[in-house]
Amino acid sequence: MSFLYFSSCSAIYYAAHKCRLFSTFAPPTPIRIPDMRNLLLFTLLCAVIFSAAFCGTRVPVSSSGPSLRLLPDSSARVLILPYHHYGGSPVLRVEAGEIYNFECPAGQQWKDWYVSSGPDGFSNPLLLLSGRRLKGVKCFTLCGAVGKNEDHLFRIGHRLTGYQVPVSGDLYFFANDAWKFYGNNKGEMRVNVTRKQ
Repeated sequence: MSFLYFSSCSAIYYAAHKCRLFSTFAPPTPIRIPDMRNLLLFTLLCAVIFSAAFCGTRVPVSSSGPSLRLLPDSSARVLILPYHHYGGSPVLRVEAGEIYNFECPAGQQWKDWYVSSGPDGFSNPLLLLSGRRLKGVKCFTLCGAVGKNEDHLFRIGHRLTGYQVPVSGDLYFFANDAWKFYGNNKGEMRVNVTRKQ
């Protein structure tokens, strides 16, 4: 749907520009055959670029599987895929008041379209327009969520210690991105999760 919408908008803009509809003083001129070829090439190019940048492929909103409970002073290594809105395998079950530490092994990278990033993310001015899930935190920073909602999001980055769980629920992870743009994310990230109390 996005492909067709963008293609149509591109075609209308190009045709209007060639007919000089944006000029107050110039009369409209008909589109010649060479211009029609240019129109088709322009529309195709715009549609391909838009699809590659923003549409991606359809992906599940979250990972699935049974929840795992950690005992005090025990750890688990969790795999996170950046195209999941609520990711993490295995999914960990946490209870309100428990304390957890998080640490990513060094040297890991994942990608936002073509931009490589570590778990501390990068500055992306485009997200000033489209927004990101956790405000004030860099794009593609590793973040967590308690429950499949946006009520209890928190920043992790490469390390977070002493995080106290606010409510009971399943613990999920995600790359901080605009909700609509997860389809072009690639790679993976691993984080060691340790229950301290």
